[in-house]
Amino acid sequence: SAAAALPVVLALAGPLPASAAQLRTADPVRRGLDRLVREDRYPAALAAVTGRDGRTRNAAAGVADLRTGAKAP
Repeated sequence: SAAAALPVVLALAGPLPASAAQLRTADPVRRGLDRLVREDRYPAALAAVTGRDGRTRNAAAGVADLRTGAKAP
């Protein structure tokens, strides 16, 4: 569940394909991370969510370095 989210390291490189970008906006965890960065002005937000099937999904939003704009790991 989202309540059990833990910080993780995830590297995102380059723009997402259109279908992946659409999935990103449909995912409540991604929307929450994006909202923390956009509305609450956190520089970055990271999460790991383990589903009922036991698979773990990782997500990141924002930047690791405000000066350089380097993506969050």
